[in-house]
Amino acid sequence: MRKNLFWHIDYLRQYADHSASLPVRASTDLECEIAAALAKISQWNIPGFGSMDCRCNSHLFGMRDDPALSPQFIKLLLDFRMNRLEGVLKQR
Repeated sequence: MRKNLFWHIDYLRQYADHSASLPVRASTDLECEIAAALAKISQWNIPGFGSMDCRCNSHLFGMRDDPALSPQFIKLLLDFRMNRLEGVLKQR
């Protein structure tokens, strides 16, 4: 049985060799902040993708090589997943 396509990711998965989710838990919306950080380290993006309701150029970015092997990407992910928590905990 074929899955109904609804979200952008549903359409992209049809063409991807593989996909993974790397969740970032937050009490505030970090989508645009993460997009800005990814824009600095990615090789390409699709203008307007996923960003019709904000001022970002894009929310879909790509890299030539596996981002899981990129020190820049790993640092970015760790910053959003863990290092950001240091500031939150210090505010308490």
